[in-house]
Amino acid sequence: MLAAVAVVLVLIVAFAGRLLLGALSLLRADGGATERDPQFAEPAATVTRPPELSEEGEYRLQEDDPSSNWTVQEETPVDKTAAELSREAESGN
Repeated sequence: MLAAVAVVLVLIVAFAGRLLLGALSLLRADGGATERDPQFAEPAATVTRPPELSEEGEYRLQEDDPSSNWTVQEETPVDKTAAELSREAESGN
């Protein structure tokens, strides 16, 4: 019984010591943690509209805009048709 009480007292002293050291580390002269916690995300960047869209009216196309010459086509991840892919799968290749 005396050994159990001694073990409990040692555990209480160890816990109190860790609690005291933790409290003292919070009271450091520099005011706390010196590094940013990587668990938390960076603040989101402020997204603004381009100046030409913030005014009333339509967006005017600029002459030096490279996207004005783009041709938008349907794009697929493969260059084979579904029938070709199924034949290929059935043949085992």
